[in-house]
Amino acid sequence: INNFISCHNSPSYSYGIYSNNNIYINFYHNSVNVTDGNSSYGYAFYATSGNNITLQNNIFANTKTSGGYAIYSNSTSNISASDYNDLYSEGSNLGYWSGNRIDLSAWKTSSGKDANSVSSDPGFASDTNLHAYAAACDGQAIPIASITDDIDGDVRDGSNPDIGADEFDGTP
Repeated sequence: INNFISCHNSPSYSYGIYSNNNIYINFYHNSVNVTDGNSSYGYAFYATSGNNITLQNNIFANTKTSGGYAIYSNSTSNISASDYNDLYSEGSNLGYWSGNRIDLSAWKTSSGKDANSVSSDPGFASDTNLHAYAAACDGQAIPIASITDDIDGDVRDGSNPDIGADEFDGTP
């Protein structure tokens, strides 16, 4: 909950969040930015096995210009719920769910998930400072009763919190 995860300076494999054989785990309000790894092995979120994984109110971004994935699931049974996320990749594939998915529409169709998610450059302050300023993330999450503040200790909006680890006002 409420983590900034920045991956850079790796020439090959790069995993923002690597979920391996996890069962009943929730990932809420994280901001992940992958700027490295090669186009086949750069993942903001990577689930190899497990089940009942919930992804909600996260930013999973791969801002490496040569590609990589925002989200990658080896099995269609790993992720049980995923919504109100910002899934963004500057590469040719947004995610992998029983095959490569080039954009959010293809991801939603194949996975049946992320009905209220967006795919927008989160506008991070820098590659490593993951305070986001994108209008697409501002007020677009869903409240989680047990999460009342953000990574900086700022109070989250009780009705319309922001996607990602930081609650912001929409301006840099």
